[in-house]
Amino acid sequence: MLYLKPANFEDIEKEHLFVASVPTDENGFTNDFFGISFEDFKRTALPRMIDWSIGKNLPEGFVPETIFFLWSDENQTDRSAHKIVGELRLRHHLVPSLENGSGHVGQFIKKEFRGKGYCTEGLRLLIEEAKKVVPEKELYLHCNLDNPASLKVMQKNGGVIHHKNENGFFVRINLKREYVIQPFNMKNIPHLLDILTPMWCAPYGDDNYRRFSVEHIIRNNIFENDYRFQLMEENSGDFLSAAFFARKGDKNKAGEWLSENFNYPKDAMIPLELSRKYIDEMDEKTQGLMHEKDIQLTLFVSTKSGCGSLILELLCEKLKAEGWENLYLWTDCDCNWKWYEKHGFTLVQEGVYEAFSSENEDYKTYIFKRAF
Repeated sequence: MLYLKPANFEDIEKEHLFVASVPTDENGFTNDFFGISFEDFKRTALPRMIDWSIGKNLPEGFVPETIFFLWSDENQTDRSAHKIVGELRLRHHLVPSLENGSGHVGQFIKKEFRGKGYCTEGLRLLIEEAKKVVPEKELYLHCNLDNPASLKVMQKNGGVIHHKNENGFFVRINLKREYVIQPFNMKNIPHLLDILTPMWCAPYGDDNYRRFSVEHIIRNNIFENDYRFQLMEENSGDFLSAAFFARKGDKNKAGEWLSENFNYPKDAMIPLELSRKYIDEMDEKTQGLMHEKDIQLTLFVSTKSGCGSLILELLCEKLKAEGWENLYLWTDCDCNWKWYEKHGFTLVQEGVYEAFSSENEDYKTYIFKRAF
């Protein structure tokens, strides 16, 4: 069986042996690291691969690119017996130079593994990865005129020749999106509650109150603007994920909702006031770092693995096209804050929220920024 795995330090020895053996240029697939030593691979090459996959330290004009190694399990359950047979590159979105050049994809299969269908299967697997991050409706590919084998691989995966010139064939593969981004429907708040209540509920009251308290937090993150979105399964209509944004000065109606719907004992208001104060203070700190062309991500939630990252990437492209320059967000130690460091965000401020801290442990907060 074949499988894809992004460049990583866990497999560094086998990755190094493979990368160092790939020619500098073969049929348009270039390799900056032919013959590289293990020490240099560990120090410079592999960190660059990982950084570029999250949009970090990119050269001018480059886009995020994930390096996937194509592995064969050799019909063995022992991973030490698995072999790298190829490398596939996925550029996350197009710019004019890619649209008129190499496109989204680069692919290379080691000579001794060619003719086995590995490239065809590798591209099939890459197409599934592309559906998670590529905003375009089609995958753009290119191959040289004198490389019919590569063209055949593309066509087996649904590729259609869009045009050709002296530089080669330009191929398109329909990604057959099964989802659509829509304005958020407030009737879908129960989907958010199903995910967030177990993580966010206050240790107070019955199940109804705990769900109510989480809805209060959610509504404090939904602002009165046109930047409230949901990702839906196009055919089934299933709700997949949601993302909410705020411009400087935007307001929400959480206070009005609370006044209209609070039917609990008076002391049950205390946890709600604490959470509202915390959110307000962190929003104020975050927006204090923002300029007029910056926007804040206030909340994003996914009910299906991969759909949170997907809606975020798609909406980042939309926001960039609208002229927004930077995306800000805040989070804290109760969340997986390191996720943002791996997805193109830079930590710009770290703090401690004293009201939630204990004698033995600080309650840490983090503000991140991502340039579009």
